[in-house]
Amino acid sequence: MADLQSIIKIIFSGDDQVSQTAGNISKQLSGIGDIATGIATPFADLANKILILDAAVSAVALVIGVKAVQASNEFSAGLADLNRFLSEGEGSAQQYKQQFDDLSVKYGTNVNDIVKSTADWRAANFDIKTSLELTKIALDYSIAGQITAGEATETLKKIVAGMAIENDKVVESSKRMGDVLNFVADSSKTNFKEIAEGVSLIAPSINTSGASFEQMTAIVSVLTEALQSGSQAGTALAVITGQLKSPSKAAAEALKEFGLEVDKNNITQQSFYQILSKIGEKWPTLTDAEKANYAQRLVSAEQVNKFQIIMDNWGTVGVRATKAVSDATLSMSKEVERALNTSGAAFKSFEKSLDLLFIT
Repeated sequence: MADLQSIIKIIFSGDDQVSQTAGNISKQLSGIGDIATGIATPFADLANKILILDAAVSAVALVIGVKAVQASNEFSAGLADLNRFLSEGEGSAQQYKQQFDDLSVKYGTNVNDIVKSTADWRAANFDIKTSLELTKIALDYSIAGQITAGEATETLKKIVAGMAIENDKVVESSKRMGDVLNFVADSSKTNFKEIAEGVSLIAPSINTSGASFEQMTAIVSVLTEALQSGSQAGTALAVITGQLKSPSKAAAEALKEFGLEVDKNNITQQSFYQILSKIGEKWPTLTDAEKANYAQRLVSAEQVNKFQIIMDNWGTVGVRATKAVSDATLSMSKEVERALNTSGAAFKSFEKSLDLLFIT
């Protein structure tokens, strides 16, 4: 017995032209009305009802045909875009169609979004093999963060570019960063999406901050919890980082009171993370008034509240970062596996498998 997919292929097969697709569908039912017309009087009404159904199916077929052509055209345009970036020896984009289809069905994501993500990575100078792997990792980010494939790709691209991760390490690093983001999100009162957005904004400063990815993610998490916005947290953290590394005269004096060194050009000699750690050692012993005074001297007025949030939660930062180092491995992949095993994910997967029937 034919399965559902093969039946659909029989009904909707063709070469993605509206007229032919619609015509084929309508034709499947056109004979039913003819047969019903010849039935004796008690069944005459059935003929009329079937003719009405025939018209309705024809209209639906037309809509489906239009969508089929649109999807196919978009897919062809996506492949053409990817072809622009493929180098000699990587072949044509069409030969990767099966991989695109498999990812579309597995993740319940539009295949055209997958092609676009792959093209984006290839345009960023990653080879096609790496680009396909990064596309899959971005889809994991999209599931963990409950965001679109496009949003996940952009977020991961910002982190990778900001941290200047080398091409031969980007796949391994992207997986690890996803695990850390997911683990810290699960350990906090915020979520993967917000923390990832915050980290993407501070990414250009991570390598020079003296902080590990786990430590910076933990800082972003406590700030995001309080502000309820990853973008605000990342933006504020980027400003604070700059202000502590090149402090004002008042800030330089305050830093010296914590035992930190500032040279004659007003540049601190310790890294950003070392500065916060040194301040964090003394912070719990300060009165509320003293904390407020130091915050006002160390950073600009707009960042005072954010700085205090970080320092008031410095102990939590340490705990989250330490646990992420030891326990985050496979956190994201397990989250994705759970999400993809739900009935909702199964429906999306089935829906995308039907979509692929209209794309050649």
